[in-house]
Amino acid sequence: MDKIVGISLNGVPFFAGTSELGVDGFYPTNTFKDIITGDLNFDSCLSTNNFTQFYHYYSFSPCLLASKIKSQYQGSLCKQDPDCARDVISYAEKYSGPKKLIVVGIARDGHLIYGPYNANGQLWQPCEVDICNGVYINGAYSYVLTSFHPYTIGCWGPGNKDTSASQTCSTRPRKCVLGQFTLGLFLQL
Repeated sequence: MDKIVGISLNGVPFFAGTSELGVDGFYPTNTFKDIITGDLNFDSCLSTNNFTQFYHYYSFSPCLLASKIKSQYQGSLCKQDPDCARDVISYAEKYSGPKKLIVVGIARDGHLIYGPYNANGQLWQPCEVDICNGVYINGAYSYVLTSFHPYTIGCWGPGNKDTSASQTCSTRPRKCVLGQFTLGLFLQL
């Protein structure tokens, strides 16, 4: 239960984007890829009950709000859908519902959790969020779901916008470079 960072409005718990195996469950680095292959059987809602015996999210899901996936395909595995198997985040974006700023849950520390889209209908960018995946919305600190690791809540905020922090468990880490959105593997020096 200590892995739960929040609860979605549909009642499904959010975990941090790092799986129980200690790596990004969707985009692990090659070092960890063989360890998790087959261990995390995500369904078409990008959820699983592996390791915990209860259903949970690691990222934003096409099933958070009413969607085609939620009504028609729930229960099938992600690896059985070519779009989902090819690129989980693009799949989630395609079916995630309205592209607007919308509350999708509440964090364990009481802050609201917003979906993956900002007030302009664009995906949140790495330089817009702090190290915990938090932002100030209408003067209140809130967390947002993102298309980069940690996807949900990375720590209890508010945090700083430190751009030097690096991750070695994901090939889609938060990386803010000169205000530009970039995804890439951080190399350890």
